[in-house]
Amino acid sequence: MKVSMEKISYSYGRKAALTDVTASLPAGSLTGIIGPNGSGKSTLLRILGYVARPASGRVTYDGADISSMSPMGRARLIGAVLQDQGTQFPFSVEDVVEMGRFPYNGMLGRPGRRDTEAIQKAMAMAGVLGLEGRQITTLSSGERQRVFIARALAQEPKVMLLDEPTSHLDISYQLEVMEILKGLAALGTTVIIVMHDLNLAGLYCDRLIALKEGRVVSEGRPDDVLTADNILEIYGVRAVVKNNPETSRPGIVMLTPSSKP
Repeated sequence: MKVSMEKISYSYGRKAALTDVTASLPAGSLTGIIGPNGSGKSTLLRILGYVARPASGRVTYDGADISSMSPMGRARLIGAVLQDQGTQFPFSVEDVVEMGRFPYNGMLGRPGRRDTEAIQKAMAMAGVLGLEGRQITTLSSGERQRVFIARALAQEPKVMLLDEPTSHLDISYQLEVMEILKGLAALGTTVIIVMHDLNLAGLYCDRLIALKEGRVVSEGRPDDVLTADNILEIYGVRAVVKNNPETSRPGIVMLTPSSKP
């Protein structure tokens, strides 16, 4: 599903968080939203999921304005994995994933065959089939993250929104999560991720949107966005960028903070 942002602006009181953000993301693409802290990344993701409404501009999915959709229609269209999902209640892993079927069954609906198939498929894709009887509170950070991805997959969404899905994970779990999302995009789901790790972004993403102070500084393929000049402008950090000979993807080595005022 094609996702388009047209002149999105948003403010917190008098402070502008986003200004005239415009981008178009092809169906079945994996897009990373990058930029320093406070650049508007998470705010933009919330607007894409209609958790927040822009002061101006609009978001469209295959040309349909998200604001014109019903809440249940949006829930069937968009799956989200946000930060601080909450794990204080000892639900089983299978119960957590089953929550993803809410858009189809409501609060009191009982899962039928179609729901069971969707739940099992989502758990298999996220690699958590062996954890179904475990309580979510007993899992590691990486295991919990995969369970939350499975819950979103159980919605059978056309678009997946994820806010720093690899934060606080070790390298192996980071790669595992990114492989899941890359595979999901390959099956046709449009995946949009807020990211901090530029090397992961360069390795896995089809497109990048680079924000600074709420504005798009660069948008396009990783090779075009992850340049030494852009990294200096966006982050104020000197870097060496070279293509990885095995992947032909950009790899970044950070140097020192710039002395540029």
